[in-house]
Amino acid sequence: MSGPNGTLKMAFEDGLIADHDEWRRMMKARNKLTHVYDEEEVRAIIKMIFDEYAPVLKKLDEKLGVLSQKEEY
Repeated sequence: MSGPNGTLKMAFEDGLIADHDEWRRMMKARNKLTHVYDEEEVRAIIKMIFDEYAPVLKKLDEKLGVLSQKEEY
């Protein structure tokens, strides 16, 4: 596995994440945010974090919580 794309692909294949495309959009937004200096563009990305990406991260957190309770992990 090489880099974030490989990690996302493996997480999807392993069933840790359900929507590979949403995770790719989140990764692209994160990368863009590190180079954005326009306040309105930053605010738009922050809104996406709260509205779109937080629920996706919450699903992963819940999935990992369930897996951590299993003996094989």
